[in-house]
Amino acid sequence: MKMKLVITGAVLLAVMWLTSYGFAETIYFKDGRVINEKIVEKDSYYVKTMVGKKVSQYLLSQIDYIEKDEAETINDYAPVDASQFEDIAEDKVRLILSYIDVSGVRATMKKNVRVAIDQAPEDLKKKYERLFNINEIIERLIPVYSKYYSKVDLINMIQFYESPTGKNVLKSTPEIMKEAVGVSIQYIKENLVP
Repeated sequence: MKMKLVITGAVLLAVMWLTSYGFAETIYFKDGRVINEKIVEKDSYYVKTMVGKKVSQYLLSQIDYIEKDEAETINDYAPVDASQFEDIAEDKVRLILSYIDVSGVRATMKKNVRVAIDQAPEDLKKKYERLFNINEIIERLIPVYSKYYSKVDLINMIQFYESPTGKNVLKSTPEIMKEAVGVSIQYIKENLVP
């Protein structure tokens, strides 16, 4: 059972990196309505949101725009003590945390963990909640990001993801990935038949 839990955890972490990069929290409708809900799924036609266990679905044609909830992002910095990383400057740690947020990594991790916990059998939910502490996982990722990215890299990437083009990349990537999987499957099917 313990091995099954570890394997499930590893698969979930892999999925976190491969799935969509986080979604905004506030939805502005063309008719003037505004809602603040967690977006759990989005495709080219609709957005699904969740409040507690209630799932709602809205057509994209009804939506004017979607905005990221900055308050949640800011509050997520609190548990990370930048001084704990002796060989990484505190300003670089803050840049890494900003990059993790603007690139959607944290939001995607949260979304996927919440979905996994919500869909887990009742007897595993508590174990999953203890197993997947997003802030602790992110703290362990900080040295990895620091190893591969300089401060200048981080600043440039943050600026990119905050730009209209970067926001479009975040919005389009999940759809591209879905279509790419479909195209790949079709290619394989076509080439399996002699």
